[in-house]
Amino acid sequence: MGNNLWKAWTSWIEGEKEQEPSEEEKFLEELRLAHRDWMLAQQRLDLLTDPDLIDHAIYVLEAAEKKYGYYLRKAREDGIRIEFPYPKAM
Repeated sequence: MGNNLWKAWTSWIEGEKEQEPSEEEKFLEELRLAHRDWMLAQQRLDLLTDPDLIDHAIYVLEAAEKKYGYYLRKAREDGIRIEFPYPKAM
């Protein structure tokens, strides 16, 4: 029985290695996460009232916009077709 368990475990581990996402799938997942972060930063800014927190939220929003913009430009340059809403890549 122990031997069968070991074989099942090693085949499961090897199967995990075979299912490694492609570079495009990884890229699309990063793009989706950047979009999510951008949307969350916008929502956070809308909810704040304290001036110090608003300043920080603006900083976070601008950083998220730059990151999201980078991924959109890279997708366009590489000819990657983007579907909206973003499908979960992994």
